Amino acid sequence: MLKSELARELNLDASVMSKKCKDYFAAAGKSDERHLSSETVKDLREAAALVESNAARTWREAIDRVLGQYTEPVPSESAREIIQRLDQLETSVTKISEQVTWIAGYLRERADRQGAQRGTGQAAAGATADLQPNA
Repeated sequence: MLKSELARELNLDASVMSKKCKDYFAAAGKSDERHLSSETVKDLREAAALVESNAARTWREAIDRVLGQYTEPVPSESAREIIQRLDQLETSVTKISEQVTWIAGYLRERADRQGAQRGTGQAAAGATADLQPNA
């Protein structure tokens, strides 16, 4: 079937049908067909019926429903809750990052102090070894 024939059947302008077919082929991951396959015709008819019956608000939604790719939009209350939780997670991660930075600084200071004490201790031990009387 040609796009223009399907457009006539669905009471659409041929240019509108051409645009709807492009949307369908893009969503389906298919290349454009000059002669529409029976599967394509069936899908396009079904999508048109969904839009006409208001089961789908847009042509794109209808195509996604026909192809099994449609997901319900997230309700606004749920979206707010998700954003709140993400903000809380971000705050927690920031606090943890600050604590890890503080711990790393503390450990570096302590290692530097211990290294300095060892260096002083070793020098003192070396000095006492030089002062021992000859036997």
